[in-house]
Amino acid sequence: MESTDSLRLVESVRRRLVALALSQNFVRERQVADACHAVWSGPGAEGGLVSELWVEGAFAAERSKDTLRTLADSSLVDRALVEHLDHAGLFPAERKLYLHQAATLRRAAADAEDRPALIVSAGTGSGKTEAFLLPILNDLWRNPRRAAGCAA
Repeated sequence: MESTDSLRLVESVRRRLVALALSQNFVRERQVADACHAVWSGPGAEGGLVSELWVEGAFAAERSKDTLRTLADSSLVDRALVEHLDHAGLFPAERKLYLHQAATLRRAAADAEDRPALIVSAGTGSGKTEAFLLPILNDLWRNPRRAAGCAA
């Protein structure tokens, strides 16, 4: 796998954009061209054509030892829900959960007064949707709402 030198790439893009801008705007006066070159080559906040480089690490989500089945064995998730999701092919009961998914299920199972609000931040494709849906489904499964006038 070939690596990319991001800093060199940004400088290359900056030089090429400045050269393009100068040629496309037909700047003929040397002093004006030099002034434009100085501004356009500078920082984005000062009129430069390329903003500062933003680098953010993207780390793979870590798997936990938990599965929906092990959480059902611990009574944190309703066993019938786990079997339903597994049987329907929606979420395999033996699939290892990501750490943030297991954590949200554990927190949701805590007493209401001990249950803090959660914010889950994870990379694309790391199961954030399941991290919030599984606790909701578990709560709905365990506490079905009865229609008005229906016998329990």
